Order: sequence, then C-alpha cells, then structure tokens
Amino acid sequence: MIRAAEQRIAGCERCREEHADIPFDWLLADLLDKRGPYEFILTEPRYCSNCKSALSEKTLVEPQGGIEAEATR
Repeated sequence: MIRAAEQRIAGCERCREEHADIPFDWLLADLLDKRGPYEFILTEPRYCSNCKSALSEKTLVEPQGGIEAEATR
C-alpha cells in the first residue's frame, strides 16, 4: 500500500513547493479508506517519485489526479 501511495505523488514540498499542500499521511489514509484522525508511522524510508527526496509522514505532497474529499454541510 505504501508503494501505491508513493506512485500517486506528483511531487513533494521540495520539488513542487507551490503545489504540495497535502501531508503524505493524508494520502495514505485516502488509499486505505480511513476517515477521521489517524497517525501513520513509516517503518522504512519512502521517496518522492519526482525528485527522490525522503518523505516523512508529514511531508507535504502533491497527489497525481487529486485526492478524494467528502463535502459536509
């Protein structure tokens, strides 16, 4: 699942600073269909698919194709 999240990254805060505004762990939560507050801990290094910089759980990323969001009123 982590590799799938890596492949959905168009860039990170280092290479696409102006577009990276989603924490990597939000992308993980979206892929796992988790809603609400979750904390993820990476057990091995992950890397930006664009610039190969190391990612942490809180690194801001730009997802390819966006991220699914649910609107509430």
